[in-house]
Amino acid sequence: MYTLLAHDGLQYPLTDTPLRIGRQRDNTIVCMDALVSGYHAEIRPKQGGYVLVDLQSRNGTLVNGRSLAGLHPLSPGDVIRVGDSEFYFQAAAAPATAAAPNCPHCGAALRPGARFCGKCGQALTAVSNPGATWKMPDIAPPPYQLPPAYEPQPYTPPAYEPQAYAPQPYEPQAYTPQPYTPPVPPQYATPYKAAGSNSGKLNLSEALGFPFQAANWVMTFIIGSVLWLLPLIGMILLNGYAVEVARRVIHDHPDTLPDWDDWGTKFRDGLAVSVLGLIWSFIPFLIFSLPFILLTYTGRGLPVVFMGAGVLLQILATYFFMPAVMGRYAETGNFMAGLQVQAIVAQVMGRFGSYLGNWLLAGLMLIIGLTILGVLSFITNVTIVFCIGICGIPLIFAASFHMVAFQGHILGQLYKTLT
Repeated sequence: MYTLLAHDGLQYPLTDTPLRIGRQRDNTIVCMDALVSGYHAEIRPKQGGYVLVDLQSRNGTLVNGRSLAGLHPLSPGDVIRVGDSEFYFQAAAAPATAAAPNCPHCGAALRPGARFCGKCGQALTAVSNPGATWKMPDIAPPPYQLPPAYEPQPYTPPAYEPQAYAPQPYEPQAYTPQPYTPPVPPQYATPYKAAGSNSGKLNLSEALGFPFQAANWVMTFIIGSVLWLLPLIGMILLNGYAVEVARRVIHDHPDTLPDWDDWGTKFRDGLAVSVLGLIWSFIPFLIFSLPFILLTYTGRGLPVVFMGAGVLLQILATYFFMPAVMGRYAETGNFMAGLQVQAIVAQVMGRFGSYLGNWLLAGLMLIIGLTILGVLSFITNVTIVFCIGICGIPLIFAASFHMVAFQGHILGQLYKTLT
């Protein structure tokens, strides 16, 4: 028999029924941890032992410090890590068995419950054979005797002798005033406030520099740059990568650059936010763009610039709410959380003043970044016949991927200002 020992000392016996670990209430072991999925991992019986399987969790499962892939047969001493919780797979201790008693006269083994030794015939006592059944001897108890009569003793209080009070003479102490020295105000370091608390301010330097703090940032940039060459699928994967960056900012891990490891999750996240963007752009299209388009092409005399203004208003209205929509999906992983229109509008309008300033600042930074990319593209097209033009093409793709990471970080920060 095997048990699963938690880090807090609780033991969970393993039976023929699978044992599931996750954040949902119907799991066998419930871990209220933001890094743990609803149904994270499961231990299943197999061929007299047990195997561990990851239930497609968001952050994965570790066994002895290594990421779990497929079925893993468990052995006593294995350490399972789910989120911030650790469990130890161990064999259950066998119940202790009492040794058979021996005869105190001849040393022969006794049968449990025997009153006489089967070898020497001597009578046995309860000490030599605890399993035997005994009968109290027929001995009359001694007669009851009353205790001696109680005679109370008279109480004699001790004699009181008052002490003479001699007051001590008062000697005033000389007071020497000390000069006042004002306290020195403490010097506090300015911590990162955008992801860990509701400071209400964006940390642009953190968003620009965090991709280069990872040890493998070069390979991550190369893979992200190559994805720009794939039509549609590459864009969906890059959108999913931006969602993962925003999720880490929301979960207080803003300085970590994600790896290109869980392609299925990134494709699912990118497809989800792409569909949410189309849905949220439909209503602004009906309000701002469609009337100007109809009036322009039906001969009402409106110039084309009005149609362009309507399209611009549609884009601004859509992207004004996208940080809240993308942040709710990145935090919960639930597609329907990005469609709760009433809750999202109330969340944005509740902190409209501070959110509007941060949103305009983030938009200005994105416009500056797109302008720099446009200038680089123009320089590359003009000087394509020279080596500098050819060398500028990888730089453009790398800068474009940096914009994806920067955009995900800024969107995560904007959502944190709303919570």
